[in-house]
Amino acid sequence: MQTIGWMHRTMPDVAWEDVAIRRTPEGFVWQVVLSGSAPSGSVVAQLCMVVGVSTEGLISRIEEYMDPASFAPLAG
Repeated sequence: MQTIGWMHRTMPDVAWEDVAIRRTPEGFVWQVVLSGSAPSGSVVAQLCMVVGVSTEGLISRIEEYMDPASFAPLAG
């Protein structure tokens, strides 16, 4: 949560564009493009999150995959 808060303060126009959401037997996969204006230029990052959901319907695991280089403009 701290990282998300920092990202919104640093890049106030951050936007998430859904590419795909696919159900899996264990939960779902979410593909998204994150974009916004950072201190050192524009950020455009493709993210993939593999989300596990418990039998109670609660998120039990999140694995996030991204290219860290796409966030270099956030370094300011």
